Amino acid sequence: ILANIGNFHSTGNKIGMSYLNYKILPNLKKIKKNIVVNLCGKGKPNPKLKNLNLSFVKNKGFVKDLDLEVLKNQIFLLCNNTGYHYGGYTRVVYLMSSAGVLIADKNLSKSMPELIHKKNCLLSSSDEQMFMNLSKVINSRELREEIGKNARSTYEENYAPKIIVEKLLS
Repeated sequence: ILANIGNFHSTGNKIGMSYLNYKILPNLKKIKKNIVVNLCGKGKPNPKLKNLNLSFVKNKGFVKDLDLEVLKNQIFLLCNNTGYHYGGYTRVVYLMSSAGVLIADKNLSKSMPELIHKKNCLLSSSDEQMFMNLSKVINSRELREEIGKNARSTYEENYAPKIIVEKLLS
């Protein structure tokens, strides 16, 4: 599970890391599967976020080959849009291009309407629902493959370079 890409001190990532620490990681401790939550980015997370030091959380810091890191993770957990912070992220497009499974707050679809719950991602309206969505994809290869396939199709139809260039030129 890739749970952070980018500077740990940017606004969205600070919100996301706090949410991950207090709302998601305590529940992930209960899952009886061999999981790893990877954090990548410049800087260091807030030291007050103690759950980010759990044995299954790996802070890789700045990684030289982000493509490889994205491809090594089947699930991307984006907690940045929980609460008051709304925005779209290029990392979402990047993940969709790799056929990864995105789990995020429903607020993300306000700035990225191409995101459709249960089709090309799993969107949540609470921390409990986000954890349930995460548990579902951890436990179902079929669900990961289906959502990943649809995410890749969404990328090809909406975000591929040729599509974006055509939109910019028109």
